[in-house]
Amino acid sequence: MTLDVQFAAPSAFVVEFGTDADLSADLGQTTILSTAPQYKGETTVTPRTYEETRLETKDKLMPDDVTVRKIPRYEVSNDCGGVTLIMGDEYFNG
Repeated sequence: MTLDVQFAAPSAFVVEFGTDADLSADLGQTTILSTAPQYKGETTVTPRTYEETRLETKDKLMPDDVTVRKIPRYEVSNDCGGVTLIMGDEYFNG
């Protein structure tokens, strides 16, 4: 005997068998569909040194990976003959 069963959410599936019944089930391939909304914001971000960057991705489907770029850094000569290390674009109004 073969049962072809399709579910529509929300649904309940109850089966009762007699005491002498044998049961085997092959679920084959199963797919879980999410009803979460898709994230449509930026997926590439450059960290800032003076404020956090937040991507509003909680409970959303992500269509792509998130890429976090490296923090920009610059080495510039200074008046004492040395090198000054600058971290982040904020120094250059970036």
